Amino acid sequence: MADPDAAVSLADAVSASVSYDQLRVSDGMLYWLETRPDAGGVTTLTRWRAGEGKLDASPGGFNVINTVHAYGGGSFAVAGESLWCVGEGGLYEGRHGGEFDLVSRVSLGDLTLGDGELLAVRESDHGDELIAFSLTGARQLRTLVASRGFLSAPRPGPSSLAWCAWSERDMPWDACEVWVAPYSSHGRIEAPVKVAGGADESAIEPRWGPDGALYFMSDRSGWWNLFRWNGDKVEAVASIAGECAAEPWELGYASYDFLDDGRIVVAVQEGPRHRLVVIDTCGAVRQVDLPYTSIKPYLAALGRAVALIGSSPTAAPQIALVDLADDDPQVEVLARSEHAGLARVQVSTPTELRVRVKDGREILALVYPPTGAPASWRAPVIVRAHPGPTASCLLRLDWQAQFFTSRGFAIVDVDYLGSTGYGRAFRESLYGRWGLDDVDDCAAVANQILTAGQALSRTGLHPRCQRRRIHRAARGGAGWSIRCCHRRFSDRGS
Repeated sequence: MADPDAAVSLADAVSASVSYDQLRVSDGMLYWLETRPDAGGVTTLTRWRAGEGKLDASPGGFNVINTVHAYGGGSFAVAGESLWCVGEGGLYEGRHGGEFDLVSRVSLGDLTLGDGELLAVRESDHGDELIAFSLTGARQLRTLVASRGFLSAPRPGPSSLAWCAWSERDMPWDACEVWVAPYSSHGRIEAPVKVAGGADESAIEPRWGPDGALYFMSDRSGWWNLFRWNGDKVEAVASIAGECAAEPWELGYASYDFLDDGRIVVAVQEGPRHRLVVIDTCGAVRQVDLPYTSIKPYLAALGRAVALIGSSPTAAPQIALVDLADDDPQVEVLARSEHAGLARVQVSTPTELRVRVKDGREILALVYPPTGAPASWRAPVIVRAHPGPTASCLLRLDWQAQFFTSRGFAIVDVDYLGSTGYGRAFRESLYGRWGLDDVDDCAAVANQILTAGQALSRTGLHPRCQRRRIHRAARGGAGWSIRCCHRRFSDRGS
């Protein structure tokens, strides 16, 4: 029987589900976006500085958000004391803690600072453009690159500009190209050169290294790995059997960054788990021992430290600064979503379930038993298919899942065929089979749990009880319950 005093309330589940995104460094300060559900879901630009702590940099009620390519990303840039943010209505300029002024009504994303200009992606019904917006003077806007397809990641380097492009018929995780051309704040973009990518290669996340070379991720090996272009040839930086980049649904991802001693820090995904590695100047790869099993694709180097958004089965996503100066990394948590009231709450931690499906493939699922349940638990089971299909299950604390597990339910997340974290071939195997193999994979996991006798629909409910009703309780219109002919489960326990 569930303990009603230990159950995670709906209010707690919502308020603890703070989202952190888009970590960046400017002048020794960290910036990120913080979406707070208990504040109406407004996304706030936040700043952290050593000795000062965390402060809101955007004005109260201002929502930092863009919808370029539907999912947005890269919604702000910092230029000295000036903050450039995309919000409802267009592009805004402001200063720390002050009001923001609307300076342009264009729809922009993937903001980056260039040579005295703000670079961004502008989307229209006719395709994409890379635009430059002058930071001083008359604030003129000019088009650098135009395409009937999609553009992203304008990244200025030494007298050059790199960017990504893919056609209107493709997705960026299938066929994406990295291009380079000469760039200045007054000249035109001419004579572009394709560095990597094509019909069977996804090349993403270009950025210029301190050595003047262009770095990017490519899945030409079957995994997104880090490569370097020196202006003449492309070479692998390190070979890793894992995804060193996230599936590019949003703009502005940064799955790697450069420490000031020449090393490169990279977030690697293998199935539902992430790990952090450091690549030295000789290409040797060393894993960093961290308390996190999930790392968002937003790394921001600060000297010999790196800021990241990490989480684990017992810690929801949090902002942490990891000191990598020696072999014993020190972790300082800068922001976390859990409030003091959740310290008493016991959480359900998942186990990995591997299931062999009909064509001989093996798929993985994360099984969250009812909170505090014994190894022989039996419970109503909720099977969840992640969005995507190229997303994946993540091994991290999910307070919405804990809402149900604390009430006697089990939650099962399935990494079905097509999920990220298993290489390009696994992603592509679902093509032409959407709604078939992915559904079959979820059904196979459910059947495995039924066969094991853990699902209550098989062992706990009366065999004749075919109808289960989820409804609001009569009192006050709040709560929920599931009934069968002889058992009842609700948000007050079972």
